[in-house]
Parts: sequence; C-alpha cells; structure tokens
Amino acid sequence: MELVFAEKPCRYLRRVVHAARAQEQTADVIVPDSFPDVERIVYAGASAIVRSKECRAGSVSVTGGLRAAALYVPDDGSQPRVLDAYIPFTVRLDDPALTEQTQVIVQCGVCSADARMVNSRKVLLRVNVCCIADGFEPAEQTLYTLDSRPPELQLREQTYPVLLPVETAEKSFTVSDELTLPAGAALGQLCCFDTAPQVDERRVVGNKAVFKGTLCVHALYKTPEGRMQTVSQIVPFSQYCELSGEYDDGEAQITMAVTGAQLEPDAAQPEQKLCFAVQLLAQCAVSRTQSVTLIEDAYAIGAELTPQWCDVALESRLDAQTLRQTLRDTVRADVQSVAECAAYLGLPVSTRTQSGVHLEIPAFVNLLYYDRDDALQGASARLAAQCDVALAQEGQCIVQPVLLPDTYAAPVPDGAEVRCECQLGVQCFSGQTLRTLCGGELEAHPRPASRPSVIVRRAVQSGALWELAKTYGASVDAIRSANDLTGDEIAAGEIVLIPM
Repeated sequence: MELVFAEKPCRYLRRVVHAARAQEQTADVIVPDSFPDVERIVYAGASAIVRSKECRAGSVSVTGGLRAAALYVPDDGSQPRVLDAYIPFTVRLDDPALTEQTQVIVQCGVCSADARMVNSRKVLLRVNVCCIADGFEPAEQTLYTLDSRPPELQLREQTYPVLLPVETAEKSFTVSDELTLPAGAALGQLCCFDTAPQVDERRVVGNKAVFKGTLCVHALYKTPEGRMQTVSQIVPFSQYCELSGEYDDGEAQITMAVTGAQLEPDAAQPEQKLCFAVQLLAQCAVSRTQSVTLIEDAYAIGAELTPQWCDVALESRLDAQTLRQTLRDTVRADVQSVAECAAYLGLPVSTRTQSGVHLEIPAFVNLLYYDRDDALQGASARLAAQCDVALAQEGQCIVQPVLLPDTYAAPVPDGAEVRCECQLGVQCFSGQTLRTLCGGELEAHPRPASRPSVIVRRAVQSGALWELAKTYGASVDAIRSANDLTGDEIAAGEIVLIPM
C-alpha cells in the first residue's frame, strides 16, 4: 500500500545576503577669496543622506551624499570660518546571491570625519561612509502530513516553532519642527548639523507595522561674537507601514534611513530659531512564528515499511537582544570648556570564540574645545564597544549598531572626559537541515504463530521508549500502558513489559 501524503507549503522570506562595507570619500575645498588664510583646522563633521538603493544581479548599490564641514582658525586672528561641501557617494556591495528581485534593507552612516590642510588656501575633507545591507527573497518549503494513517504505522512527530521573515515594507515620512537657541545666545552662522532617528517601540497590528521613536537634531553654530555653541532638539514621531498580509502575532524590525534634511534660520526670528525638516525612510521586516511539524522517524507493526525521506532546511532566529554599551575615554589636552563633541560608529567586527562571538564596534570622536588661553582647539579620540555573545559554531550573528544621542564631554583636571552610548541590536540565527517522511510503501506480513504476546526485558541503559518499541516492533502507547508509565523515557535497570 502506498502512503499518500498531503503537501503543505511554508512560505517565507529567506535572508540571502548580510553584507557590510566602508569606504573613504574625499573632497578638496578651496578657501573663498573673501576668507583669510587657514592657520589650523580644529574640527570636522559629517552626516549621511541616502538617495536610492538599487539591486541587480550580483550587487546592490546605495547612493547618497555626505554633508561635510571643516572649521578652521584664520591666520589673521579673526573669527573661525566654516568650509563645507556636499560629497556624493555610491557604495556597492557584491554578492552572487543577489538578484533583481531581492528585497534590500540598508543602513548607512558616517564612520569618521576629518579635515587636513593641504595649504593655506586648500583643505582636504575625508569622510568614511559605511553601509550595511540585508537582502531577502521569497522562498517556499514543502511540509508533508499523513491525513489517513494506517493503524500499524508508528510515527514519531516533532513540532518546531520557527520564527521566519514573511514580508518587507517601507514608509517615507517627514519630521519637522524648530530649534530654539538658549536664552542669551544668538545665531551668527550655522556651521553644521546632524540628525539621528531612533525607534523605541514597534508592534504589528493586523496589516500594519506600527512604530514610535524620536528624531534628534543637533547643530553647531557660531554666535555673532564668534563663539562656538551647540543646540539640540528631540522630536517624537509615530508612524506605520502598510503590509499586504495580516500578522497579529508578528514581530517587526525597523531600520531607519535619513533621505533628506534641511535646517535654516526662521524667517520671523532668524537669530533665535532654526526650522528643520527631515525626510526619513522606515524599512520594515516582519517575522512571525510558524509551527513546522516533521515526521522524524517511522516503523510498522506487523508490516514492512519502505520509507521515502526528504530534507527540510530552514533558517530560524534563535535569540534577539538589545545591548547597551557606554564608551569612555580621556582626551589629554589643556581643556577649559567644551564647545562640541561628535561621535561616529564604525562597522562591527566579529571574532569567533569557543563559546560564541566576540563583538567590537569602533567609535571615532571629534572634540572642539577652548583652552585656558581661550583659544579654539580640536582633538580626536578612538573608542570601542565590546561584548561577547553566546552562539553555536554553525550559527550566524547579525549586529545593528546605533549611536544614541547622549554623546558628552566635560573638562577634567588632565583634559576632557568623553562619553557616548551605543545600542547594539544583536540577532542570532541558525540554519538546520532536518529530514521528514514524505512518502513510502507499507506491505503487511502475517503474524507468526510462534510470536509471543509479551516480552519481559530489563533496560540496559536509559533511553527513549520510542527506540525500545521500534526495536521490538511494538507501540509506545502499549508499552506505556502495560508499565503504568507517563513519560517517554525508560530508566536503566528497570524491568519492562513489552506487549507484542
């Protein structure tokens, strides 16, 4: 008799790519004729804007621009001057698994920014831009169920709850508000600014991925008297992504990208207020738990089973955690007061250990300060966030680093203490290939006249009732009932009645 199995498709999104790349972008900036010569450069800052992402066979290209600025002290002793530039970039990540149908989620940022004086009339801006891309493609795994099971057929089934990506979606929106300068301060010139979106809450409701977060806008400006100061504003936002399916039991991961930003003096109060509008792109990946039932083993009582097996391969998330790291260092300098402190995160570096993965995320800090002679100076520091994550050798660890808007610097007796907060979204995945019964034939055999009705055996070692029943061609339920057992295990040395 041929066993007829029903086929059930398990549809999901398979992660085909997780790639990261950093590259340096440069620009030569000529000092305008109306500006004095450069004596020394004291500060450099930059922020990234994502314009587009395009996936082709074998590669994904992310294009955008870098708003970069350098602050220098003139040789004539006048007020500090700002030199800025917009530097376009294209980051290409190559992987043979990418196709034109790959759904890509990208995260872009600045790893570091600095400026060097080529000569008194020329400055070289250097910015390291990094990009992390995750690519998903539709996939389908066939599962098999036996709706009508012959009584002589014994099956060992196992159900696995597997969290799988099922859909990606995007939502573009704008956050706008105004920055009000501190009391007693006035705007002379805007030097540079940065924007940092952060998602704090996320959930799936029906066909919507709802999320809430904040946008931090931070600006460095010069007062009419030539003093350097900063102003920040944190604005909340609440949005949702439309989904094609409904997933009340789903889970959403949101990756933010800044696609545009404008900051300019308010027309009514140009010396006291700055108006901003920031365009954001929320990239959503929705996952849900699906129950995968496999027939891991089978045998027949009083019959011969010719089984047909097939493999089921799925990658499932094992663990997700959010880690927070505080990075500290002391910049050795003659610091009287701090005017600005900006931090940038580099790409995560993972190293395999015996028990898992050691993660290190480099950070680069630019410091602008006044020394005890009230002269404007600049310095930099390199920090690193480190942590260990438990992970099986065949597993994969994916890290999404986010710099929180808490970068801080303050004078200490031997310089300035620099501190910044880094949040690491760590997800661990594992891919396993399991076999399942998907077909076969069952041929009945007549019961031998000399076959005993009960066998008495002493268990040599602890083990599963299933293996004992399979060895003697009995059923697990019959052994359990004959011995008044409630579990699926048998202890070593125990005498067992085996109904035949």
